[in-house]
Amino acid sequence: GHKIPLAILPLGTANNIAKALLGDATSEQLVSCWNTAHRRRIDLGVAHHHRGEHRFVEAVGVGLVPASIVSTRFEPLEGADVTSSISSALERYLDVLSRLEPRRWTLRLDGEEITADFIAVEVLNTRSVGPNLVLSQDADPYDGYFSVVTAAEEQRDELRRYLQDRIDGRDNINLALPVRRAQHVDIIGRGDTHIDDEVVRSAIPGTVSIR
Repeated sequence: GHKIPLAILPLGTANNIAKALLGDATSEQLVSCWNTAHRRRIDLGVAHHHRGEHRFVEAVGVGLVPASIVSTRFEPLEGADVTSSISSALERYLDVLSRLEPRRWTLRLDGEEITADFIAVEVLNTRSVGPNLVLSQDADPYDGYFSVVTAAEEQRDELRRYLQDRIDGRDNINLALPVRRAQHVDIIGRGDTHIDDEVVRSAIPGTVSIR
């Protein structure tokens, strides 16, 4: 609710938010522009679930991403630097994907209902989540819409190919998954949900509403 501007520096590991807002600019380049930079408002998602309300910048999702986050909590990743940390995370995602069973989820996208068995559903405000997984090139944190990416069993090989290409260091890789745009999203089903990099664990059916 305050009008204090925030400046983001890419000093983390994945830097998904910095990359979405600032591209590949370095910290030095960004700092040098502060005196002339224009303020710009970005979208902020709000997720409602059985434990309350959380705001998010990157994404909310079920399936692959929260399963991989939970896996790293039980068995921490190895990696002494950014490159090896991201590579280790990609390998973990690939391993989790190989064992991941589809689950039945119902999605309501601005009132339109879709029910299917998914291995991943991501409601994106930015292009990427986790270890720089670019799930939607067109996700725009300024346009007032989410990009809702889904992956069913028939997209498992596409996800596997993308992760393996990333691990092998290939550049300019595109991931072809179904994408829909929506401003209001309900995710209804049973299972863990991630809100940015936090996981809301639940063994009972529930709803996450996102606006």
